[in-house]
Amino acid sequence: MSIRSILLAFPLAACGADKADSSVPMSEIDEAWAAYEIAPPPAEIDTWLNGTPFLFPEQVCVPAAEIADLAADAERTTLEDGTDAVCFWDGFNGNVPEGLDFTDLSTCERAWTQGPPWFAAPERVHVSDDGLLDDPEYVTELEWVRDQVRTSGCACCHASGVGSGHTSGFDMDAPGVWTDSMTNAQLAMAAGLFPEHSLFGHFEAELNHGFDRTQTLFATTDPDRMVAFFTAELERRDGTAADLDEAQGQFDALFGRLSLPVDDCITPYEGVVDGTVTWNSSVPVRQLYVLEVDAPTPAFPPNLDLPAATAWAVYVDPTAEPIPPGTVSVGTVPAGAAQLAPADGSPPALESGRTYRLYATPDIMIPAQLDCTFVAP
Repeated sequence: MSIRSILLAFPLAACGADKADSSVPMSEIDEAWAAYEIAPPPAEIDTWLNGTPFLFPEQVCVPAAEIADLAADAERTTLEDGTDAVCFWDGFNGNVPEGLDFTDLSTCERAWTQGPPWFAAPERVHVSDDGLLDDPEYVTELEWVRDQVRTSGCACCHASGVGSGHTSGFDMDAPGVWTDSMTNAQLAMAAGLFPEHSLFGHFEAELNHGFDRTQTLFATTDPDRMVAFFTAELERRDGTAADLDEAQGQFDALFGRLSLPVDDCITPYEGVVDGTVTWNSSVPVRQLYVLEVDAPTPAFPPNLDLPAATAWAVYVDPTAEPIPPGTVSVGTVPAGAAQLAPADGSPPALESGRTYRLYATPDIMIPAQLDCTFVAP
């Protein structure tokens, strides 16, 4: 999940399922699929998907007394005013306590700004044997994975049952075997078979109600169990090397730019020109960085958008206008922006004659307008 790629959200092109024999009576699941339809998001949701800058994950606290069906062992926080509350990270890579849906505590608005802005109606891309649903062990795992994902911001785009109003790509509440709405490549991606899944960013499990996203695409309280489920689904569907290649290609399309080589800035078209930072377009930016030359390319928050080797970084507030080229100098924070590095607000300590990297993007994970190296004066 490439403009404003997400969280885990990546509505990929679906291939058609095998056609059933018209002479065979339809099962209840077939009938459910025949009636299944996911409508595009309404205009008020599309505004968040397409018309709102990236909103960073924000910790939100909800009084525990207002949460129905809250498990007795759910992690709680005592707020400064003494309120017993449940706090969670509101974003596509945040989770609420087990037993809840993400939409029980969130409106999904932040998660939508972090996901792909386009809509792809979920479809039945595979037809599983209905008999699978007679296997209690299989159903237990099918429902466990669905419920795990429904606790996360991923549910805002991939679980129609949470009632967010926007479901795209695949649906964990699709009829019968819900994985029938996922391609083999998507199953492989979900299984954690590719290291790129980590590039969507994650919160540490101890800060995220025990949900770990370091080993699988979807955060889970039991990574081994999650891996086993999606791996078994891929094997059940006779996944091939071509499916793995497709999955790798999709990850490459999402994140390939993070490993592109970086060249010298070309004066006077880009770099620090006449004391200001400029780039060879009129497109304004919302994140502007000076990085050490060996720093990784900034990616998704909360752990990848501000690399440790960042000498200077400013982020424009979502309510403010972005920065046009040639209007700001290194170390000067423009109106409507905040300096993230150095964190104390001091100007960057650039060493004269040393090479640094300039990086500027219209928004998180949107292709950069500026990515080149310059020598500090």
